[in-house]
Amino acid sequence: MIDVIIPAYNAHKTIERTLYSIAYQRNSENLNVYIINDNSIKDYSKEIDFFKNFINIRELKLKENSGPGYARQYGIEHSDSEYIIFIDSDDAFATPLSLITLENAIKTSNSDVVVSAFIEEKIKDEFIFYDNDPIALHGKIYKRKFIEKNKIKFPYFYAEEDNAFNHLVFLNNPIKKIIQDKTYIWMNNEKSLTRNENYKQNSILNYSKAMLYALENGFENKVQSNFLARLAYEALITIYYGLDYYNKNNETIKNAKKIKKIYDDNITEITSEEKIEILEYKIKCANNDGYIYNVLDPLMTFYDFLAKVEREG
Repeated sequence: MIDVIIPAYNAHKTIERTLYSIAYQRNSENLNVYIINDNSIKDYSKEIDFFKNFINIRELKLKENSGPGYARQYGIEHSDSEYIIFIDSDDAFATPLSLITLENAIKTSNSDVVVSAFIEEKIKDEFIFYDNDPIALHGKIYKRKFIEKNKIKFPYFYAEEDNAFNHLVFLNNPIKKIIQDKTYIWMNNEKSLTRNENYKQNSILNYSKAMLYALENGFENKVQSNFLARLAYEALITIYYGLDYYNKNNETIKNAKKIKKIYDDNITEITSEEKIEILEYKIKCANNDGYIYNVLDPLMTFYDFLAKVEREG
């Protein structure tokens, strides 16, 4: 059986499409669907009453609005199937074969996580294809035993909680299978929480919180030091490229200092080749995402940045 967990906050205009995409699944009899009502203005009884004729579905209500991280974690802790899949309340599974494809892949490979491709659908019929994305929850299926054994939990953040969760998953060195099938459609809602201007202005702060959460939890659970070192180095590079030094957030600097300590404690695990590989990847990401703000301070090298973090954090 598979638990399909849907965090929902005032999602009544979009969730019907999401639920139709679940009801159409060829393995719908193997699904337990949970709508985690994050204190919406009204419940989802209307949707439950309709779709209960097609799928095993229930609503779990939260007493106060707590964000998608808390809602997903609540869903994990109040469900018990062997496998877990997440879907947002304004997204959809790509085809009626999406979940049986993920189910077959994780069972036949005996993997802890399967990563499939997904599609971003933007307005005006614009589509972007993502392959082997390590951050988003989209198009992934997780083995519950692996999640519970390694004490992997969502942080109670309103942003970047998926980034923190998946980095923590991969820090624990899961058996992973990558498939090319497109199983998920991400509806890019420009008005959503993660797309508003305030979020964009705080993206590096949110990122630093997520990476610190993953690293501290990984360190506490004694994951391999070379995995910690790689992620810490990657996080510092990303913060370096994304930080606006003229409007820097003190909390971001403090988080970077804590990340640097984890990096320093494991620095011998990083080879020069690994550093170059990570650097090239992050430069590519920075250029693609347009977050190289430190061009405003071109004389600051990465090592000057690390020294600045040490002084100001």
